[in-house]
Amino acid sequence: MSLAAYGVEVSVPAGWDARIYARPLARAAALPGVSPFSRRPQAHGGSATLHAASFALPRDDADFGTTATESMPTGGAFLALVEYEAGAGLEPGVGLFAAPAPPSALRAADFAPETMVRPRPGQVGAQRFFTASGRPFCLYAVLASAARPGHALGDLNRMLGSLRIAPLPLVGSIEHQ
Repeated sequence: MSLAAYGVEVSVPAGWDARIYARPLARAAALPGVSPFSRRPQAHGGSATLHAASFALPRDDADFGTTATESMPTGGAFLALVEYEAGAGLEPGVGLFAAPAPPSALRAADFAPETMVRPRPGQVGAQRFFTASGRPFCLYAVLASAARPGHALGDLNRMLGSLRIAPLPLVGSIEHQ
């Protein structure tokens, strides 16, 4: 199944649950503790987030899937692609976001317990920051087991290989034919 919204497109493996959404402006603008790398609304209606999992996703979750990973089954995998907005010290293609593209694949050795947003026994995570089409993102993936990544890692890598990110249109731009 192919899933596309907000300039993000990905092929989702059979049996996986996935969604792409943008945080509503009012909710994103009201986030406490705004830092230079916090999520802020963009002109197109919000910053894009993709959630995909080898199990049913919860109806509502935080950007990095803390609820989803809490209920992850044995052998499960979770992926979040979270877009940030440039400004207030964040410059696409620079520093943390210097990588020019998302990884096309992750290895089992890329996952570690210390990269978890919220550490849970047995789970391991991987984080990669990058800029694609002028848009800064964090890719966050979680495996239920480091010792036996199995099909979950293969499915994650097939998704990563299919990921496409388009530039956002300029606000007020006119398309000519």
